[in-house]
Amino acid sequence: MHICLSCKGRISSTPSSTYSGDFCSEYCFSSYPGNIRKLLAAGNPAYHADRSKKAVDRILRRNCDILKAFRSWRRDAPAMADIGSLQWLKEKGFEFDYHTSMTRGMDGGTEVWCYDVGYRVERDGTVEPL
Repeated sequence: MHICLSCKGRISSTPSSTYSGDFCSEYCFSSYPGNIRKLLAAGNPAYHADRSKKAVDRILRRNCDILKAFRSWRRDAPAMADIGSLQWLKEKGFEFDYHTSMTRGMDGGTEVWCYDVGYRVERDGTVEPL
């Protein structure tokens, strides 16, 4: 009798070559810690989205710090083009996919928040810190 390395469940007597006989399903194979590292090293993009809670929190804190700097940068350089604002955020390493909340205003603008700091994208494309 074989036992799955991930969930400790029984494996059928005819193991699938995909899971190398050590795992009962694709889920167990892909969620096993050693295999995640192998898949990440191989460059499989589907597994780059799977981040730990610590890593996501680190990204959110970095985004929050970048938004605080963005607020002071916009205060010092209010005449900068709005495309320059998005470019500035990108150059500082802001990850647009990570935020704590997102709301849409009545006027059509979108507010993106990272903890207590955020930015607003208006319908015309202007970007303002909150």
